[in-house]
Amino acid sequence: MDIHKPKPWHGVREFLKEYVIIVVGVLTALAAEQMVEAFHWSEKVRHAEAQEAPEIASIYADAYERDVVQPCIDRRIEDLKAALLTGPGEWKPLASMMVTGVSGRDGVLITPSRLWPDQVWQTLVADGTVSHLREDRELLYGSIFVQTQALRARHVLEIGEVSAFNLLHNHTVLSWPERNEMVLRLEQEEVRNDGMTSNARRLMLNIARLGPPDTNLAERQLLKQSGTYRACFFAGFLPAGSRPPADLTPEDRRLLGVAPPAPAKP
Repeated sequence: MDIHKPKPWHGVREFLKEYVIIVVGVLTALAAEQMVEAFHWSEKVRHAEAQEAPEIASIYADAYERDVVQPCIDRRIEDLKAALLTGPGEWKPLASMMVTGVSGRDGVLITPSRLWPDQVWQTLVADGTVSHLREDRELLYGSIFVQTQALRARHVLEIGEVSAFNLLHNHTVLSWPERNEMVLRLEQEEVRNDGMTSNARRLMLNIARLGPPDTNLAERQLLKQSGTYRACFFAGFLPAGSRPPADLTPEDRRLLGVAPPAPAKP
């Protein structure tokens, strides 16, 4: 069996030649590996942002709803406070309920109930994809989801607080201390509502920096799914010219004097 022994180098020049060949080969292999890795993450980031888009659109729609109904909620709070401060004794419920059209959701004071989702984002953080986003977009996404989490936390608190106001749907007797306590809680909700709306507006601006938001989707969700918007519309607490909810029945439209929807174009 012939064994091919390595040829000895003949001088420094041949040594350097062999050395350069080895170094160039190693560097070429590393560069190719990095190119493959970069392409892999580029595709993964592109896919991740496509996955994230529906979640961002949902968050934008939630923020849009809060922005639209904020004046209505504040007006309802002011009406309740004024009625409570008329004097102690018998409490007579306000003539109107806030009627959402959703079973179990009618009440004295109705606020939006939304998920403020971030499940896709948390998955992308966990698998390391986020760290491969372009730096400015990583920071922007991070800011969006910090705001989303803050709104969710306020929303959870709001759910518990607002349910207490359903006491005012009943005929009862309220002393001055009881009325003052209720007014204080209403004022706290007014501050919370205004703060959440301010946060929602900043959130919408940040989402717009990612790319043009789907305002048509947000409007459709508002008109079709928002019980709060529906209650505000029926109570007459929305600005003149506000669009009616999408699910108005013919009888609703007759009572409200709302024209039937235009027929769809063929």
